[in-house]
Amino acid sequence: SCLVGSEMCIRDRGDDVTNASSPLTFSGNKTYTLTVNGTLRSDIRVTNGAVLTIKGEGTIIGTHAGSVITVEGTGAKLILGEISDGKSTGPTITNGTGSTGPSIFNDGAQKVGGGIYVYNRAALDMQGGKITGNTANAGGGVFVWTYSFFTMAGGEISSNTVTTHEGGGIFFDGQDGYISGGSICENTTNTTVDWGGGGVYVNNNGSMLSLIHI
Repeated sequence: SCLVGSEMCIRDRGDDVTNASSPLTFSGNKTYTLTVNGTLRSDIRVTNGAVLTIKGEGTIIGTHAGSVITVEGTGAKLILGEISDGKSTGPTITNGTGSTGPSIFNDGAQKVGGGIYVYNRAALDMQGGKITGNTANAGGGVFVWTYSFFTMAGGEISSNTVTTHEGGGIFFDGQDGYISGGSICENTTNTTVDWGGGGVYVNNNGSMLSLIHI
């Protein structure tokens, strides 16, 4: 593994790094790059205007204590994966169980965003990678809350599970969302009390989620 300025990497496929002080936090009005080709065992937090790009073809395994990645606050942004010469690549995000949701969502008693939780005017730009094997009460793969942004041009959101409410793959209640590529498949909601949306659920406050050329 290596750390140079604002760039961090787990360079080799055989590297297996555990962050004993999880979550790994990226903060402030700075731009960071995290390259994962091996295995990183940690949760990740992007906050206070930080912009984090995660590249590589390794695996990020959450601690099973919350969302694997949390993106929060005005200007905070996660760019997952990359598209180069028409090919989409990126790491796998797995083993998340969701973080405590907004206070106005079922009185804040639910765990949301098993893989990635985006809220409070933050943004997720998914260009590649795989969000899989995560669970939550809502938004098993991705949970996007009011005034936040979501775009998906590549990658895969698959085999995530919601136990109580909606959005096995994606729960969207954001300001703007665009899905122009990638795949959303084999996600599940086990709800017996809500609307469902095994793949994608758009809540009544979600301003717009557009599907473009997919």
